Amino acid sequence: IFAVALGLETGAVGASVGASLAINEIGSGGGSGQGVQALIDNSALSVAGDVVLEARSASQIDAAAVGVVVTVGAGLGDVGVGVALAGSGAAAVNRISETVAAGIGNGSRVDTAGAVSISADSDSQITADGGGVAAAVAVGVGGVSGVAVSVSAALAVAINDIDSTTRAFLDDVSLIADGDVDIHATSSTAISALSFGGVFSTAVSVGLVPVAVALAGVGAIANNDIRQVTEAFIAGGDLPASVTSSSGSVRVLATNDAAILAQAIGGNVAVGVAVGIGVGATINITQVRSENSIDQQVRSHIDKAQVLASNGE
Repeated sequence: IFAVALGLETGAVGASVGASLAINEIGSGGGSGQGVQALIDNSALSVAGDVVLEARSASQIDAAAVGVVVTVGAGLGDVGVGVALAGSGAAAVNRISETVAAGIGNGSRVDTAGAVSISADSDSQITADGGGVAAAVAVGVGGVSGVAVSVSAALAVAINDIDSTTRAFLDDVSLIADGDVDIHATSSTAISALSFGGVFSTAVSVGLVPVAVALAGVGAIANNDIRQVTEAFIAGGDLPASVTSSSGSVRVLATNDAAILAQAIGGNVAVGVAVGIGVGATINITQVRSENSIDQQVRSHIDKAQVLASNGE
């Protein structure tokens, strides 16, 4: 956005405001939005080969929101008054919520001559940039007095949230396998966010008694949260679960990783120039804040279950 105002013999006021907003969402809140499941539920199976259950999800958001404004105000006359106002804002809000589950449960009975592999895998990524840039130039030229007032402000906000639940399980089952029994849950989450704001404000006044005032204010805020539950387990219901590997091993494994790379950058320049016997003043305000939170729960456990493996693993 670009605005210019010019006044002769009186004064001029130029003002411009720009805003940019990006909102992206995969799933809904509470860790139960997007669901991917691979399940055997309340069933009886006899299988000549392997039993393989895989649930996988990959979610990615790439977003950018940028607002740019430029304002010029110029006043010419005996008392020249120039006023320039510029404001810019940008916000990027991104959310991923997903549940990934693979398992056998609810009283199922499975007998297989091969191996059993149960895996749940989730991968969630957010890359987001938000920035606001504002520039204001005010010029006042008068034979007697010149007055120039320039005000520019920019605000950039980035809010990113990942809520992920990943589970692989044998729950309330009776399972007999000739081969290995592998239960594996893995989760990976990452947020990369940049929030930036930049402003330039200048006021130039020329006259016998000039007054020039330049005000520049900028704010950059980044807020990033990861909530992650990764779980692999064997558990019983009303009766203990029974899992037997007659010629192999039983493995229960949960792994995860989470990372946040966040930057909040703010910069401003204010220049006030008075040519004559007068006053030139500048005011700078900068506020930068980055808040990041990772809440992880990683569990692998066997509870209320009888597990037998021929090789002792």
